[in-house]
Amino acid sequence: MQVIDSPVSRFPSALPTVLSGGQVKRASLGNELISDPSLLFLDEVTSGLDEHSDREMMTLFRQVAESGKTVVCITHSLANVERNCHLVVVLTPGGKPVLLGPGLGSIRLLPAEGPGIDPAAARDGLEVLFRAGGESLRVAPDGPTRKVKKLLQEGGIVPWMRDRLPIVCKDGKVVAVADLWIDADLAVENGLAVVWNDKPELD
Repeated sequence: MQVIDSPVSRFPSALPTVLSGGQVKRASLGNELISDPSLLFLDEVTSGLDEHSDREMMTLFRQVAESGKTVVCITHSLANVERNCHLVVVLTPGGKPVLLGPGLGSIRLLPAEGPGIDPAAARDGLEVLFRAGGESLRVAPDGPTRKVKKLLQEGGIVPWMRDRLPIVCKDGKVVAVADLWIDADLAVENGLAVVWNDKPELD
């Protein structure tokens, strides 16, 4: 018998209406585990949760997986996928897989020694996407506008790695390609450098 962090043990007589969304979902997971299944399909089980509850649930899923079970988690929330998933599949609309691989690594923005992303643009919010094809940027500091595909080919990036490179965007415009290139239109001296670690940071 496996014991998981469940609100049932702390609130054995509580009605579902007095439990938080995260507690209800943990209790539901505990209910599913009673029959000791070897395979769990979890479809959007973190939807509607706050960031803290999402992190708790994803951590719990990983603990279940490391107990010897196969856990397939479908989610639109990517905040905690990196730290907790051993294998990541990214699908485009229509269900077409565009990436199959281990955790996608981590991205940080650190002070740059030279041209970097304008901190003001970063404060307003950046988005990390995967290549969809057709992306371009004007290479900093004052280079011409180039297709990302061509830059990757000329840069000697091996084909299997090209689809894993994170594309940092703002309002649909490419700001940076991993830690390789920054767009000149949003670059300032001593701005923010993209630091990408392509290995998942699993505890």
